[in-house]
Amino acid sequence: MRAAALCLCLVAAPVLSQTDGPAPEYFKGRYLIVGTVDAEPPRLVHDQLRLDVDGDELVVSSCKSGAGRLRRGTGFEVPNVYEGDIGDWDVFCEFHNDSSNYPVLLCLSQTGARLTLWSMQDGSADTLLGCGA
Repeated sequence: MRAAALCLCLVAAPVLSQTDGPAPEYFKGRYLIVGTVDAEPPRLVHDQLRLDVDGDELVVSSCKSGAGRLRRGTGFEVPNVYEGDIGDWDVFCEFHNDSSNYPVLLCLSQTGARLTLWSMQDGSADTLLGCGA
């Protein structure tokens, strides 16, 4: 009986720990945002944005796409979801990490925008956006 209980704990522990996901600080930094927007004619999105942490939320600022906030998703049973807005888009984003363990967010809006946020790890996470004039 003890062996069965120990086995169950060893199997369940990694699963239980995965539901927490990374802290919001994991996402802090600059991102390249690329994607498409359903419009007539369809248009491409190419922008830079910055994610900063405010409590449990991510604050979005960008060069062209607008500001917003992202919060951990609560309505789903998957631990890797953020929901909120980026500019005019209400988005549902799944996050993953690339082969160097930097975040990548894949976002979809109800209005048909499909966006990918690639972490720009070119120095410090505190680097300001280079929006130009």
